[in-house]
Amino acid sequence: KIPCTTNTNFRLASVTKQFTAMSIMILAERGKLSLADKLSKFFPEFPEYGKDITLQHLLTHTSGLLDYEEVMPANVTIPLADRDVLWIMCQQDHLEFSPGKKFHYSNTAYSLLSLIVEAASGQKFAKFLKANIFQPLGITTFEWVKRKDGIPIAASGLRMRSRDLLKFGFLYLN
Repeated sequence: KIPCTTNTNFRLASVTKQFTAMSIMILAERGKLSLADKLSKFFPEFPEYGKDITLQHLLTHTSGLLDYEEVMPANVTIPLADRDVLWIMCQQDHLEFSPGKKFHYSNTAYSLLSLIVEAASGQKFAKFLKANIFQPLGITTFEWVKRKDGIPIAASGLRMRSRDLLKFGFLYLN
């Protein structure tokens, strides 16, 4: 119930996927990885069910990985870090479908891709983005800022029920 101002920070959420994909392509161009690399190259602990998943599958939403939001522990109330997503996927025992067989938008895949950027580059994801994309393009970026009491200074997302979306003129199809 705090009004937004020109100083209100917002999470970029899925907008970061384009930067994640660009980071993977930069690393592929530099020979640090290949789109044909398997998930197990970067995560040897990943369960057998993911043995055929390639970076290409992750990039194109065709990996078959489960949506981590559907299988995360019910008591989780804070946003997960990408390492948490990896841990959750390591607790699973199956895919939604065989890699490359279908398209299904995947936040899970892009969480793993950001970790792959870190593994292949040796840099934290945010630092890689800043040094390899934003600074060369002259884009001013901001860092995640926390208040002195540790609470992030950012607006929270709002989830609306389907009937509320219809009231506001939005159509949601699944």
